[in-house]
Amino acid sequence: MLEGKSGETGRLIVKRRSSTISIPLSDIYYFESMGRKLIVNLKDRKVEYYGKISEMANCLGMPFYRVHRSFIVNMRYISHYERTNIDLVNGENILMSKYKYQEFKKAYTRFIAG
Repeated sequence: MLEGKSGETGRLIVKRRSSTISIPLSDIYYFESMGRKLIVNLKDRKVEYYGKISEMANCLGMPFYRVHRSFIVNMRYISHYERTNIDLVNGENILMSKYKYQEFKKAYTRFIAG
């Protein structure tokens, strides 16, 4: 569940069994879908929970962008991108769908321009 309305100030609330985790959206590098689980990739850890990447993509706005059926990236942490992959500032590399590339370029240019 998301709280707040923007990627700058919002939070992701993850409920797992008997615990609840509150994660600032600005701390999230990317989301990854693996089967029925979503993996939230942060600077220093990963948080897994059951969820759908399509629902998450519909809730998030800028600076997040769905670059592949399995990945949503926080554009704030992109260091370099090519037609088939994206490098993040933490050294990780994620896949980009060739079908998403053109729209991603436009969205990233708008994001960089402010």
